[in-house]
Amino acid sequence: MFVIEEVKDENQKKAVVAEVLKDLPEWFGIPEST
Repeated sequence: MFVIEEVKDENQKKAVVAEVLKDLPEWFGIPEST
């Protein structure tokens, strides 16, 4: 079950975005470009 809620705190938004972007290659099977 998922819970969708609005994130209003800018620091929390940045943390969520950073985590999602970090995991994108794993989600799509793309080798990291580092």
